[in-house]
Amino acid sequence: MAGSRWRIGTRSSVSIYKDRWIPRSFSFAVQSPPVLGENSLVSSLFTALGSWNDQLIWSSFSSEETKAILSLPRGSSRVDDSLLWHYDKSGRYSMRRGYKHGRALLSQDAPSSSTVVAWWKSPWKLHVPHKVRIFLWRVCHNWIPTMWNLASRGLQVELQCPICSKKPETTMHALWGCSGLKQLWKVCYFLKDFVWRVAR
Repeated sequence: MAGSRWRIGTRSSVSIYKDRWIPRSFSFAVQSPPVLGENSLVSSLFTALGSWNDQLIWSSFSSEETKAILSLPRGSSRVDDSLLWHYDKSGRYSMRRGYKHGRALLSQDAPSSSTVVAWWKSPWKLHVPHKVRIFLWRVCHNWIPTMWNLASRGLQVELQCPICSKKPETTMHALWGCSGLKQLWKVCYFLKDFVWRVAR
């Protein structure tokens, strides 16, 4: 389930690189290269005394991931690893909490201008190619395959944007909010102006 991650207990069942266990807002999976081996378990990150192996962790993960890992409790050899809902202090998921979290994510990248919202409501009235109107209609109905939409349909995917890796890839983020796409928009605008001048 999107929004769930592993709570470390015995450390014997959680994979470092294949499972979601790092506590951060946009992705719970390790993004650093698998220098410890793809099949390594979280248990290998502890010393014989049961504390985090700081030196090993600092040398194997990015500074951001290292800080997130070291912020975790050490776990317990008597409590099994278990799944929790990250976005609630109790760790328990409910429809109400999931809905509130989803609405919060969708509102992060929403345009503030009411004129933009009104424009999106009438794609069929625009004088653009038919395929463009279909795309706009899909956007209006939130039917484009963003990571957020795929996860909401039950697919096991990472929510974060695959381009900027900073925020969840919602429809609004994919079109306007992604910092990586802003350069592409600038290039497209330049090419439009260039083609117009050549045509003249």
